[in-house]
Amino acid sequence: MIDSRAKIVKESFIFCEPLADGKQDSRIQCSIKVVENLKLNLTNIVSLKFSKKEKLKSRKAIEQLFQARQSIHVFPLRLIWRKLDFPLSQSPAQFAVSVPKRAFAKAVHRNRIKRIIREVYRLNKADFYAALPKEEGQYGCMLLYSGKREPTFAEIEKSLKKLIRILPKKLKGKGGGNKEEKPT
Repeated sequence: MIDSRAKIVKESFIFCEPLADGKQDSRIQCSIKVVENLKLNLTNIVSLKFSKKEKLKSRKAIEQLFQARQSIHVFPLRLIWRKLDFPLSQSPAQFAVSVPKRAFAKAVHRNRIKRIIREVYRLNKADFYAALPKEEGQYGCMLLYSGKREPTFAEIEKSLKKLIRILPKKLKGKGGGNKEEKPT
C-alpha cells in the first residue's frame, strides 16, 4: 500500500515545477492537497482481500459461536455470530463458511458453494464491517448454507446483503428471537 502511495505522489509531481524566481507554482500547492487527501482516503478503504487474519479457524471460537445461539436466517444463508472473548487478530470480525455434507455429498460441490460465499463476503466486507458496532472487540461469524441445490452468485449476494441490513438491529437486541426472514 505504501508503494502505491509513493507512485501516486511521484506521478502528481512529475509535471509540476517551481518557477524560476523561487516562488511556488499554484499547481504544486494543489497537487500537495490532492496527495494529502489521497492519503486520508486510502486509510479509510477496507482491503478487498480475504486475508488469513480474517479467517475464523479456532476450534474454541467456533464452539463458542454455536453455544451462543445468536443467528439470523435469510434463505439460503444462516449467519451465526458472537463477540469473541479473546481477540484473535486486528480485524473487526473473523469469518468462516460451512456447507453441509448431508445436502452435498461431493466435495467438489461443497467447495464451489463455499468459494461463491467467500467471494460474495469479500466483495461486501466493507458493508459488513460498517454494520458491526464501533465499540472495541472482535466478532466471530460463520455463514452456513442451508439450501438443497447449488446457488448462483446473485442469489448468495442478495441473501448476504439482506443479512447485512438485518445485522445491526439484531446486535442492538431490537430484533428478538431467531426468526427466519423471507427473501424479497
